[in-house]
Amino acid sequence: MAMVDSAYQRPSNVAVFFTVDGPNGEPIPGLEADDFRIYEDGRIVSIAESRQTIVNPEVAAEHYTLVLVDMSGSVSESDQVPLIEAAAQELVAQLQDHQRVAIYAFDGSEEIYRITPFTGSAGAVSAGAGRLSGFRPRDPSTNLHGAVVAAIEELDRELERSQVPLRFGTVVVFTDGTSYKVKRIRRDPRARVAPCDVRGGLRGPFHEAVAELLEPGPDEDRAYRLLTEKYGWQKRLLDVFSRLGGRTSRRKVIRISFPG
Repeated sequence: MAMVDSAYQRPSNVAVFFTVDGPNGEPIPGLEADDFRIYEDGRIVSIAESRQTIVNPEVAAEHYTLVLVDMSGSVSESDQVPLIEAAAQELVAQLQDHQRVAIYAFDGSEEIYRITPFTGSAGAVSAGAGRLSGFRPRDPSTNLHGAVVAAIEELDRELERSQVPLRFGTVVVFTDGTSYKVKRIRRDPRARVAPCDVRGGLRGPFHEAVAELLEPGPDEDRAYRLLTEKYGWQKRLLDVFSRLGGRTSRRKVIRISFPG
């Protein structure tokens, strides 16, 4: 059992959010409130006294996903837009039963553009995905870093507005394998790497490094396997989106090594 979060309301209402997994890492279904024991100061609290109950997770938690789609010139002027629309609709179909989803587009501008606000309506999000073909970039270049930062800030604002005690947020980004960083690494593999937070804020010094684009083979397969192990359903969902959008062959894995 692993605790996720906790909350309380005076005088004595306590909510604990946790997961229960078996030895194989899979969730254990069908557990009831009396399958658990509550201890206070090392002593068990009776079920009659604690009045413990399992709260419907749909009431206790909300999940938000912001889908951020690269609609810069290299994408919007290609023949991939209809495939992107179909992939976005497939993504919505995967999430519609248990998440609130929003779709935003980005190009080379500082801001991102809302296609569909956060909603639990699959029809609204699917219709928004169908409007991607009508998007025209204001700046045909690609501001990937700025778009990711803006998307995280937008997601944070939405999470703050939620009234439930437990909130989860995910940003799903789809960009072209011909993006600037890929072109730059092919031209010059020198790089500088530093630890940072999700918004790019530095948390340590820079280190000289060498960046390498992995070719299809065992090393690339291992990288994708590690991503799947760490991110689970989120990585598999990305695979669906990439496959439907015809971008699987254009995805790139970057290996960073430190000389000396």
